[in-house]
Amino acid sequence: MFRKFQNEIKGLIFCNLVEVSDEGGVRAFVVTDVSKGKDGATKKTAYEVKFDELKQEFRCVCCLFEFLGIICRHCIKVLIHTNTSVVSSYYIMDRWRKGIKRIHNALKNCYFDNMSNDHMSRHHELYSKFSFVVDAAVVSEEKYVFCTQYMDSLQESLLNFSSGNANCSSVGVTPLPVRCVHSPKKVRSKGRPPTKRKAAKVYRPKTKHVKNT
Repeated sequence: MFRKFQNEIKGLIFCNLVEVSDEGGVRAFVVTDVSKGKDGATKKTAYEVKFDELKQEFRCVCCLFEFLGIICRHCIKVLIHTNTSVVSSYYIMDRWRKGIKRIHNALKNCYFDNMSNDHMSRHHELYSKFSFVVDAAVVSEEKYVFCTQYMDSLQESLLNFSSGNANCSSVGVTPLPVRCVHSPKKVRSKGRPPTKRKAAKVYRPKTKHVKNT
């Protein structure tokens, strides 16, 4: 991920900026990104960036931050142009911080402990699922509110959770019905039961031996 952000920094030399409007402290810019296509032809793409100086909020139509969680080169170009040296912590994702405390870092490095391996496996699976939820929830305000409300309810249920007393209905999860599957009953087929028949012997013609006289 650091290399992806590093590529955005390198791409600044191919960006040109023009300010188009300033209404109530919200400034709009058009950043032209010059790139080369697969055929070697030069391609120019214009991106609109809006920057609220009072709230210190910015947004680009490329939506790179919404999808990957890193600031795009177009927003960085605007920040440099407006002499903005400090950005809000909202744009610094916790999962990209170097000193973030992760659960799997606290686990013991024991490859022969079955419980430790199970713990690690569950962590990786949950982490991948929740990472997808985070990326999908930050796209819009409605999804963000829905996700936070659901996560608060889920967190409360996990704190009150005890083995053998699982309550899935408190978080809106419907438990799947348990159905016992038995082996199919043996049914006698119609007709004569199969029997093993003796294979016919292969007929071999007898050869006559002629005596020499």
